[in-house]
Amino acid sequence: ATVIPGNPLFFPATAIGERSSLRFEVTNTGSSSTNIIQVTLDNSRGGFSIASAPALPRVLGGGEAMSFDVVYA
Repeated sequence: ATVIPGNPLFFPATAIGERSSLRFEVTNTGSSSTNIIQVTLDNSRGGFSIASAPALPRVLGGGEAMSFDVVYA
């Protein structure tokens, strides 16, 4: 999913007891390395969790990416 600050992301309609997820990819679009030290959620409404989280901290070289899923249940 593409995250644009201030714009919401929508999960598909999810029946009670079911799960849905969105995959997020973080890409270093620069040419220098960057450090990813933490991935967190503002989970004020509850029900969301990070699944398949990558091992952190992690260095992403220029053009490299990492991904993780956010699950709603």
